[in-house]
Amino acid sequence: MHATRRGEYWETYDRCTSLATAATLALLPGRMVLTEPVTIMKRKLIIAVPVALVVLLAGVVLFVIYGTGSAVVQRWIGDQLGTLASQYLNPRLSMGAVRYQYPLRAIVDDVRLLADDPARPGATIDILVVKRLTLQMAEIPRRGQPLRIQKLILDHPEIRAVSVGETDASPIGYSDLLKRQSAAQPAVKLSDVFQIRVLEVVDGLMVYDPRIPGAKPMEIDQINCSLNVQPAEGTEAGWYAIEMDLARKPVYATHFSGRVNINSMVVEVQPLRMELRVGREQDHYLPPQIQGILKEHEVSGELVVEASGSVPIHDWRAASLKAQMTLTRGNFAAGDNHLPIDRFQAVWTMADRHGALEKLDSDLLGGKLEGTGQVALDAPVNGCFGLTLTNIRLEQCFRNASGGEGKYQGAMSAQIDGHGPLDDALTQSQGIGTIHIVDGRLVQLPVLSDLLAVVGKAMKAINISSDRPTDTADLAFTFEGNRLHFNKVHALTALAALHGDGDIYFDSRLNMVFNAGPLERLESLIGTAGSILGTVTDEVMAYTLTGTLKDPKVNVKVAPNLKVPW
Repeated sequence: MHATRRGEYWETYDRCTSLATAATLALLPGRMVLTEPVTIMKRKLIIAVPVALVVLLAGVVLFVIYGTGSAVVQRWIGDQLGTLASQYLNPRLSMGAVRYQYPLRAIVDDVRLLADDPARPGATIDILVVKRLTLQMAEIPRRGQPLRIQKLILDHPEIRAVSVGETDASPIGYSDLLKRQSAAQPAVKLSDVFQIRVLEVVDGLMVYDPRIPGAKPMEIDQINCSLNVQPAEGTEAGWYAIEMDLARKPVYATHFSGRVNINSMVVEVQPLRMELRVGREQDHYLPPQIQGILKEHEVSGELVVEASGSVPIHDWRAASLKAQMTLTRGNFAAGDNHLPIDRFQAVWTMADRHGALEKLDSDLLGGKLEGTGQVALDAPVNGCFGLTLTNIRLEQCFRNASGGEGKYQGAMSAQIDGHGPLDDALTQSQGIGTIHIVDGRLVQLPVLSDLLAVVGKAMKAINISSDRPTDTADLAFTFEGNRLHFNKVHALTALAALHGDGDIYFDSRLNMVFNAGPLERLESLIGTAGSILGTVTDEVMAYTLTGTLKDPKVNVKVAPNLKVPW
C-alpha cells in the first residue's frame, strides 16, 4: 500500500478511535474514582470496554466508508472504462465482474473487444480477449474525476486479427480501431486518464486468420513482456517514453524504444530492432500466406529489421521513417533451382508522403545485386525502380550444384529500369532492360532448350557440329504495358546461333520469332558478310515460339516473307 494512502487510512482509523473513546467515557459516571479496593479484574474490565467499543465503532465506520461504498466504486470504474472505450474505440467493450480492492487496485474479469463481422451480417468477432485485467491506479477513484491508471497487467490476453475475407485482407476491428476525434476536444483526454508506467503481458497469444480455405492461422504463443513507460519531456501533453523487449526465442526477439503521444496517436521510434529466424520449423509463427511461400520455396535465413522515425497511426503515409532490413545466410528455391543469399540489405525511407528504396545491396550467386526505387504513396501510386546485376553465376542456381555440375552455367549481368502505376503494373508498365551472358552453357535454359531442340535436329540432318566451348547471349527489351517486348535476342551456343524478337506477356504467354540454325551460326562467325547472308536466310526459314513459359510451342515456317509471283 502506498505510504501516503496508508497514512490516510490510519488517520481515518484514529478519528474513529477518538470518537469511540469519547463516547465510551461519556457513559462512565462523572466522578468515578478508582481506589485501592477495586480489584485488578475490574480495572481490566473497565479498560477493555472502551477498547472493544473503539474497535467495533472503527470497524463499522470503515465498513460504511469502504465496504458498502465499494460497490459504488466498482460501478464507477466500470462506467469510466466503458465511457473511454465508446469515446475512443470503434469496437465495443464487454466486461465481466469488476472487483475494487481498496485503495488503488481494480480487477476486471473477461474483458473483450467486439467488432462487427462484415462477412457475416449480424455476427461479431472478439478481436481482443483478456482473462483478467488488473488496473493499478495512481490515486483513489473519486466520483466526478477520471480514473488515473498507472499500471496495467493483462493476464492471458488473446489478440485475434481476422481478415474480412480471402479477397480483402483488412483485419476486422483493427483497420478502424480508433475513432477520429472531431474538432471539439473530448471531455476527457487519454493523457488525463492513462498515467501508465508499466504494462505487463502474461502468457499472451496472438492469432492471425486470413480466412484462406485450407490455410492454418498464424499463432504466436508464450508472449511475456513488460512495457516500461515514463512521461516524456516536451511542451505538448500526452507524450510517453516507451521501452519494451519482446522475445520468443529462438524464433524472434524485438526491442523497441521511443515515445508515443496518446492524444494525437503519433508513435516515434528511437529505434525499433527485430530479429527473426526464418525457416520451416518456425513457419507457423508467420502469416498463412507467407507460410505457403516459405514451404514451397524453402525460404530460410536470419532477418534483422531496424527502424527509426515518426508514424501517425491514423495516417501511416504521412510517416517520416527510415528502416533497414538485413537478411543473412538466406536461401530461396524454385523447382530444380535455388538462390543462396549470402547477404541482402535494403534501406527504405518515408517523407512527404513519398517512399524511397535508397539502397538495395545483395551478395548472391557469386555476384552482386544493387537497386534503388521511388514510390508516391498517395493515389495514383506511381513508382520507378532501377536494378543492376553484376557477374551472377548461373551454375550456382542449381539445387544440387554442390554434388556436381548444374544444367547450365554462365556469368550474367543486367540493367533494368522501370516505372508506372504500382496498382496496375501488369497492364501499364514502362521501362527498358538489357541482359548479357558470357562463359555460359545455355542449351538447357527453359524455353531456349525447346527452341534449340528443333534447330538441333536440322543441324544434325546436315551433319553440322560445333566445338565451341562456351555460349553467349545478349538481350534488349522494353516494358510495354502488359508485356516485355524483346527487340533483340542474340545467342551463340554450342548447338546453334540464333537471333529474334517478340513478346513475353506478364501472364506468361509467348509470341516470338527466331531465325536459327547452321546458317545463322555462320552469320555470327563471319561478321558483315554473315549479316548479308542472314538477311537472305531470314526470308527463307523462321521459328515461331508460342504457348506459355511452362509449355512453349515451337513451329517452323519456311519462307515466311517470300512472295511468289505466280
